[in-house]
Amino acid sequence: MSEHAEAGERSEAGADAITWEYRVPLLTSRFMLWDMVRVTAMSVLIMYVLVAATGWFVEGEPVLLPLAVPVLTAAVLFALFVVTGVLLGNGMTMTFRVDAEGVAYATGSRERKLSRSAVLLGVLGGSATTAGAGLLASAREQGGWTWTDIHAVRPFPAQRVISLRNSWRTVLRLHCTPENYESVLAVVDAGVTQAAEVRAMAEQAAAVAAPDGMRRPWWSVLRAVIAPVVAGLLVAAWPWLQYGDAMRWLLVSVVLLVIAGAIRVDLGRLLALLSLGPTAYVVVQTIAEALEVSGGPDAFYGWQLDTGLLALTVLGELMLVAIALMRLLQREPEAG
Repeated sequence: MSEHAEAGERSEAGADAITWEYRVPLLTSRFMLWDMVRVTAMSVLIMYVLVAATGWFVEGEPVLLPLAVPVLTAAVLFALFVVTGVLLGNGMTMTFRVDAEGVAYATGSRERKLSRSAVLLGVLGGSATTAGAGLLASAREQGGWTWTDIHAVRPFPAQRVISLRNSWRTVLRLHCTPENYESVLAVVDAGVTQAAEVRAMAEQAAAVAAPDGMRRPWWSVLRAVIAPVVAGLLVAAWPWLQYGDAMRWLLVSVVLLVIAGAIRVDLGRLLALLSLGPTAYVVVQTIAEALEVSGGPDAFYGWQLDTGLLALTVLGELMLVAIALMRLLQREPEAG
């Protein structure tokens, strides 16, 4: 395994930078294997949920894939990982750099050539999968983050690996040499600590500068999220509305309004506007069911069945419309 480090290079900010190259193991690294397991599990789960949700939305009931399908998909993805590892000789050359500004990485020239070859072979062979994999690899040939983007550091001294996380996931693992591990960890700790202080001061300054009207207390957000859920439950009260596809569109409307109530006002207005479409469809379906005549000689209208529950449904629909209009008319308070 070839590895070397070059320390003492000066960054543009004037602080010492550490740049080194490392051949990261693939098939024999517990970090790479764990990442592959996570990616495979998430991919299979997303596929399973999307197929089930699409079937429920189109056909009225979820389409549950046989267990063999996700298992086979996971096996194929893992097999591709193994083949890639073999082609790369169980190693991927990476160049890392840390300095006072942040962290950066780049793949080796051999890996870049391999990803471009995959794109070419996919195009020539008419394989969208191969070409797509090559394009994805090409897009990740290099990148970086400032320290303000990094929220947590988890060192693994025995393996000389430093995991960097943003607010919710691991974004990069620095594979260090025996000589530079401590130096790299010191630069990383200093950068992340300083960035945390900068974020804290910025949040405090924003809270002080913002007028009271721009601060959304937790109970305000909770109320904005619960209101459309309550309205949706009221709409579902009349059982005769559940025989068509109105419930699926009702779910779309409620989800849009829930998200609209939880995010920024300007983005929430767009979702509120979009929610009016499925809400209108549910209202039309309610009217159609209420005015439908059934029963032959003793004909009766649909609204005569469970009229009290129908009133709750109409109330819920009015609430959905009112919530959407309130979101549309809501404005960001002006500072000052």
